[in-house]
Amino acid sequence: MKRLFNVSVNYIKNNKHCLLLLYWVFHTVWYEIIRLIYVDREVLLIECSWDASIPFIEWFAFPYCLWFPYIAAVLLLGLFSCRREFVRSMALITACMFIPMVFCTLVPNGLPLSIRPDFETLGRDNWGVWLTKFIYNTDSPPRSVMPSMHCAVSLSLFYCLLRSEKLKGKPWPKVAGGVLSLLIILATVFIKQHSILDLIAGLSLSLIICPLITLAEYLIDKKKAKNAEAAN
Repeated sequence: MKRLFNVSVNYIKNNKHCLLLLYWVFHTVWYEIIRLIYVDREVLLIECSWDASIPFIEWFAFPYCLWFPYIAAVLLLGLFSCRREFVRSMALITACMFIPMVFCTLVPNGLPLSIRPDFETLGRDNWGVWLTKFIYNTDSPPRSVMPSMHCAVSLSLFYCLLRSEKLKGKPWPKVAGGVLSLLIILATVFIKQHSILDLIAGLSLSLIICPLITLAEYLIDKKKAKNAEAAN
């Protein structure tokens, strides 16, 4: 155990960028505080007429729950690939989670419980229904839904895979990532965890953040090249 601790400490000393993972602790505490504060208070309810036309499909609960393993896989790919890719992935993920949390703190929002199915009259009982019930039990009533972090992060994860040097010349991991991102995004509305408005807002956020992070990388590289040229 002591040897493992020493190895971990040495790794962190040599790879200080991995400390960016501490944001997850901050985010989790922040999210839970906001959720508990507004659990019994009035919030802005997000819904539109389109939501009623979207069917409840319980099997989408499985890709929905793959969100966290998907994030972990992309971060590990960056962590054991190169510092630049890890920092890029963390920047994208953090932005896609931090900005929605700021909005949800300033504008408390949630879903009306009426958007969710009545399991007693649903007439189905299977693994998908059981998993959906578990999701509902851990997130009831649904709060901090707009913009959807599931949607924003999922699209950004796919962007990370597309830009990964580690996956250069390897299309299948990218295809798999694209399919998983799409399934997770669709899952948010098919298992009634989000309104279609949350989905649109989440995707829009990611489509803004990805180019901005890319621009930031370009400007940083340009400044480094300029400084190196001046030094010579």
